[in-house]
Amino acid sequence: MQIAQRLYLAGLISYPRTSPQGMKDYTSLPRRFIRLAHIAFIALGLISVAYGFSYDLSKLKTKTKKVSAIFLVIGTILMPIILILAAYFEIIKYFSSIPITLIILSLIIFVYGLIKTSN
Repeated sequence: MQIAQRLYLAGLISYPRTSPQGMKDYTSLPRRFIRLAHIAFIALGLISVAYGFSYDLSKLKTKTKKVSAIFLVIGTILMPIILILAAYFEIIKYFSSIPITLIILSLIIFVYGLIKTSN
């Protein structure tokens, strides 16, 4: 119990009392980008794990599977980074289409391989 109390007190001391400028309003665009980046960290990680479990089930060529996996990895890394940067530099939000396209292409190739396997 003492450990939990110490951690609680440490959190109270180290936690900033005010939000950074632009993040105070819950509906502000920068704060939305940060929330979306947080969701992207979790959701894309889960998609990558599911992809990894099903990787060998697909009857696609090895090269095609590798391209699909590379697209997914690059998109998974870039998406949260671009969203966090877009929270501070609004012009970067237009680059979010790059990881989105990579992830969608990866999942299309992956699903095509699974459909091809079931036939």
